[in-house]
Amino acid sequence: MSGGNLGPVPARLIFLSDLHDAGVGDKVRFLGCAQVYDVRSGRLHLRHDVARSSKPVVSALVDVDLLLETIASTDTSVGEWINVIGYVTRIEPPAAAEGSGVQRSTGRPEKGKTGPLCMTVVHVQAVMLWSAGAVQLREYEKTLQDRKDMERRLAIR
Repeated sequence: MSGGNLGPVPARLIFLSDLHDAGVGDKVRFLGCAQVYDVRSGRLHLRHDVARSSKPVVSALVDVDLLLETIASTDTSVGEWINVIGYVTRIEPPAAAEGSGVQRSTGRPEKGKTGPLCMTVVHVQAVMLWSAGAVQLREYEKTLQDRKDMERRLAIR
């Protein structure tokens, strides 16, 4: 019985700032800090800016409608670090206006200019969400980066 479905597709653990590299329909797992929760739309806005000057600024707009019966109110509190497993449903690239002082390629301000920070917004349908608690953020970032580096080295072989 080869080629049969043996269960759900595993989620790929990535930085929130790398969500823009995922494809629509990809199952992902990431950590983010709650910025805003819109009760009417059931969407939670998350950010996690890992210091990388060459990457665009990315935020996640997480639809939690499927989880409303199970999530705690603290999971949507501003400043709470949240683990999310879900499916990418849409990716909105940055739309910096000409002359805004924002680089279209990175979404970051141009040198010597100030302007509105523009970002890529990735929409995710959450299937699981839980508090990260007192996460050691720098240790998490180092460990995940080490894992990504190892996966990259193994892929080259």
